[in-house]
Amino acid sequence: LTLNGLLNTKKIITEELETNVLTINDNVTIEDEDGEDVNAASAGSSTIVAGETVTLIKTVTINAGSKVFTTVRDTNAIETTLTVTKVEDGYCEVSIPTALANDLTFDWFVIN
Repeated sequence: LTLNGLLNTKKIITEELETNVLTINDNVTIEDEDGEDVNAASAGSSTIVAGETVTLIKTVTINAGSKVFTTVRDTNAIETTLTVTKVEDGYCEVSIPTALANDLTFDWFVIN
């Protein structure tokens, strides 16, 4: 099968995938059973607000078995350790050891 152009599908199952560019959208929503839009992104950015030590990442792609990877984006806080302290269906908790004077922005990526 040879395709040239856009292939729109919900799921691909394969033993091997080779690509030049992989784009993961960070602004994805789906409609839940109540007709409400909910976050369905598997990657994005979040912030731990100044003075706080924890934030939640809420997305339906996270489940209790998910692996969540984080990267600090603030060059002034590059030594700050982010820890994923809880992973449950629909959300995870990300924390830092001590509160900071400024907001801490970080990127996250979920693998199931």
